[in-house]
Amino acid sequence: MLETTIAGSLPKPAWLAEPRKLWAPWRLEGEALADAKRDATILALKLQEDAGIDIVSDGEQSRQHFVHGFLENLEGIDFAKRVTMGIRNNRYEAEVPTVTGALRRLGSVHATEARLARAHTTRALKFTLPGPMTIIDTIADAHYGDRVTMAMAFADLLNEEARELAEIGIDVIQFDEPAFNVYLDDVVDWGIAALHRARSTGSPAKPPSTSATAMASRRISTGRPGSAPNGGSTSASFRRSRRAGSTRYRWNAPIAACRSSF
Repeated sequence: MLETTIAGSLPKPAWLAEPRKLWAPWRLEGEALADAKRDATILALKLQEDAGIDIVSDGEQSRQHFVHGFLENLEGIDFAKRVTMGIRNNRYEAEVPTVTGALRRLGSVHATEARLARAHTTRALKFTLPGPMTIIDTIADAHYGDRVTMAMAFADLLNEEARELAEIGIDVIQFDEPAFNVYLDDVVDWGIAALHRARSTGSPAKPPSTSATAMASRRISTGRPGSAPNGGSTSASFRRSRRAGSTRYRWNAPIAACRSSF
């Protein structure tokens, strides 16, 4: 039978963060904020259980942003050095931190959140991580000087984190890659390779955990009259063909996940 799940994130309660706002500021600080994040996580789990969801998630209740939540515990990133830049191929602007040195995890990034969620549900549990291509599109670079090199560095850190999450008891690790729907040539050239590096299975002795890839996808313009650059919303795979020197992309059958094990 098909198992149900959600995209991974849920709206935060108004008592936790300012509603309807990107990078919404927290309402609380210190220990009170930690307690509120815990309560919001447990609430998110129970709401999904009540709805009959098979594979539940923490709803990303402890993260201000799905990308920057992972970046906050990495060495080599300066959050005080923020710049405004166009992201998702300049679809919109955002204020982002800057990579200023070699990237390294300072420790487990999401272990506390994962253990909390695991302790409060007996159902299959999913945890989301940003994909390497989406990360480098949501941060400024003042160190690597090359998008692919930086993406691969992030992929290695994501792989380390995913392995730890699997050991904690996370059943599904989902890599979110909305940038896959924007930089289609880069996806083929190096984006898929970076994603595979992030979700590499490595040693077969590692505990099993399924990986999934989520793409908040849009219909891609082929340049034909009447074709729309933005359209429906479904995860999908695509293939590339070249005709008369131009690149065209065609959606294949929708997919729910790219599966492997950690």
